[in-house]
Amino acid sequence: MCRIAGFFGKTVTDKHVSIIGSMVSAMKHGGPDYQQVTAYPNMVLGHARLSILDLSNAANQPYEWTDYIICYNGEIYNFKEIRKELAGKGYQFQSDGDTEVIIKAYDAWGIDAFKKFRGMFAFALWDGKKNKFLLVRDRMGVKPLYYVSYDNAVYFFSELKSIRQIDGIRLTIDKNATADFLQRGYIGGNHCIFEQIQKVKPGTILEFESPDSFATYSYWNLNSIGNPPFEGDYSSAKNTVLQSLRNSIEYRLVSDVPVGIFLSGGIDSSLVTAIASKDIGVNLQTFNISFDDKAFDESHLARMISRECKTEHHEFKCNPLILIEFLNELPFVYDEPFADASAIPTLFLSKMTSKYVKVALGGDGGDEVFGGYTKYTFADQFRRRKYIYKAISILSQSIGTENAVSFGRTLLKKRYRNVDTKIRKFIHAASSGDWIDFFNKSSFVIGSQELNDVLDFSREELNPFKGKEKTEFAKKYFIRTLGLLDIGYYLTDDLLVKLDRASMRYGLEAREPLLDHTLMEIGLSLPDSYKVNNGETKFILRDILSGYLPEQITKAPKSGFTVPVDSWLKNELYAEVNALKNDHLFCKELQLNQHAIQRNVDNFYSNQPLTDPLFIWNLLMLYKWYKKWVSAN
Repeated sequence: MCRIAGFFGKTVTDKHVSIIGSMVSAMKHGGPDYQQVTAYPNMVLGHARLSILDLSNAANQPYEWTDYIICYNGEIYNFKEIRKELAGKGYQFQSDGDTEVIIKAYDAWGIDAFKKFRGMFAFALWDGKKNKFLLVRDRMGVKPLYYVSYDNAVYFFSELKSIRQIDGIRLTIDKNATADFLQRGYIGGNHCIFEQIQKVKPGTILEFESPDSFATYSYWNLNSIGNPPFEGDYSSAKNTVLQSLRNSIEYRLVSDVPVGIFLSGGIDSSLVTAIASKDIGVNLQTFNISFDDKAFDESHLARMISRECKTEHHEFKCNPLILIEFLNELPFVYDEPFADASAIPTLFLSKMTSKYVKVALGGDGGDEVFGGYTKYTFADQFRRRKYIYKAISILSQSIGTENAVSFGRTLLKKRYRNVDTKIRKFIHAASSGDWIDFFNKSSFVIGSQELNDVLDFSREELNPFKGKEKTEFAKKYFIRTLGLLDIGYYLTDDLLVKLDRASMRYGLEAREPLLDHTLMEIGLSLPDSYKVNNGETKFILRDILSGYLPEQITKAPKSGFTVPVDSWLKNELYAEVNALKNDHLFCKELQLNQHAIQRNVDNFYSNQPLTDPLFIWNLLMLYKWYKKWVSAN
């Protein structure tokens, strides 16, 4: 796990070497163990290393072998198997890590080698035999990789903050990406906050013949996974999932440094902990946060799981004052506007965990693959009974959003957290024309018309599901369809961004067993009834977990990091929000309607349910990003 940066052009000067050196320095928090910048006739490669496998200098980068040079960020978990296969072909090895395996696998099989890799990775590779320069990103986009064409050359980098080191480059804010962010809280797809910068898409290879000419290849098609459908019965499916989980976890425990687990108390991290400790027999360290506010604290579950699995458990006491200290870190850590509030406790947990281990396993991916979100159930109900939802939409409009939210709060406050937000999202989506439109709108924290009132431009809506309105699915596999939509957008651009940037901020490698592509292919091939059964989400994972842990854990509701956004906005962050609404330059530069902003803020502080606190939070996160990266430069 590292950070990388580089330049590919026609000629190399001292200026280019200096730029790449500054880029690497700006990201060395993600690779604190060793930094190196090397110049070649047509490129400069820079690497900041976090030593996980083969701690010797033999594994330092950039790594050269015959006609190949690589600059690599990530881990190939099955590198030992691939190395053995290559040894059978006559290849010899001078290091014990996975970097050398990548180069020699590419020499043996070309770009088909990347299909063999089980892991997370982003790398630049020079092929001197073909005079081609490659940028490659893993299937899920766990590891980031940006690039920009500038001054007849291509620059690439792991973190967007590196772009600041390129003298003279002019960046333009993508106003459509800004609008999408205000509505969702993150910037998704191949879009970036700056128009000039691109992201290498997950599962993609960019092959450059020259700085201004490249071909794009996809070595993994997300939409095809999960086909054909699983043919066995439930018992067979359960055993297959369990065995694949064991393999995935065992792969991710391979390390030359200590490994721990983020243990939230939820189904996914509990399952990873139980299998690692009870089946694989690893002496584990587990890490969790506890809160003074019992409404947000689930540490008791983590302690219970730790006792059952006999782990060395670390619980870090937290309070709002500690978390607010991390708030100002967000623009630096995430580079782009990012409003997932759970990033704040994730930063705190990563910082504390990094004092004990260099690698931590997590549980992301289980909800998307195994049907863990209640929104999947609502989308399925909308597909089946659209007329009921339409009636609810008409009723909400007739009594007014404010009254509808108040009524819903009274009815549902004991069933859900953040119930007001959930009701507003439901109201936004209920008037949809079809199920895919409903699914898209169900993530909005502000309706499209209300958002348009806030913008001083006519936006082009960045609908990630556009063109998939006629997505084909079997009746028993609707949840698979929804999971694929989330995997290709929300998972990659929110959840994985959140964890990668937070962990790497403190030189900690985060690994995700549930995102192993072979396990995902199995999970996505299962029928809906194996995932949601009698209203119980992630049914098959809960069933597997019941073989390891008591029902009190397996039947626990979905957990996760939550912070009191509403309370913070009304108290500790009031002054900043007030500054936001009165900042004329902020509104002008981001093309926002200041009067509409002020109206939304005033509505929120007058306790009117018309304005969701998450929309004010999104505005504040955009403002803090602006103050860090735009107005300060």
